[in-house]
Amino acid sequence: MELIKSDFHTRCSDIKILYYHIVLISSERGTVKISSILKASVFIALYNNVEATFYSIFERIHNEVSVIPFSLLEQRFQLKLKYFYFKNCHVGDDECRDLRFPLLKDYLKKSSLFSGNLDTRKGKALFRTYGISFDKNFEKTKLYSLVTIKNKRNKIAHGELSLPDVGKVISHQNLLSIINNANEVLEEFIRSAEVFLSVNKHVQQMD
Repeated sequence: MELIKSDFHTRCSDIKILYYHIVLISSERGTVKISSILKASVFIALYNNVEATFYSIFERIHNEVSVIPFSLLEQRFQLKLKYFYFKNCHVGDDECRDLRFPLLKDYLKKSSLFSGNLDTRKGKALFRTYGISFDKNFEKTKLYSLVTIKNKRNKIAHGELSLPDVGKVISHQNLLSIINNANEVLEEFIRSAEVFLSVNKHVQQMD
């Protein structure tokens, strides 16, 4: 997970650099429009960080699970394997005993995890299908940051709002709060995945 964390923190750092550049140029005359455009671009970068983080997490999970024999897989992974290879969750175990859980790049050729719709609710739902728990006591107001990011990004991507329109209604302080909250939420998703992988590795060793 260290590489996942390192890449995540690099993306977070790049976004903060962009943010502080926006603050800096906003003090100059005639920069209202460019400042608004750059603020909107922060939402694009934030959403990219969300998807990149989740992709790296699920890539790692698929890598770890792919080396476990079918008979030792948790039932949820056995069912996913059966549906991946046979499109049928009721296939007999004997037909699957020599098969391996697919790597993420192969899994995504047949199934979709997310596509422009990632927020906290979707992320937690995906985690549940893999048996990963998310902290129920995590501050709820911070969780909403991913919804804001997704919605802003999609309004840009779908042409509903222009870059200046998205950026001009966001204050510096509000934008910084969204950035920081999103980082904390994603860090908790990473932590949850790390705990999941650690526990499952222990179970595998016990077997």
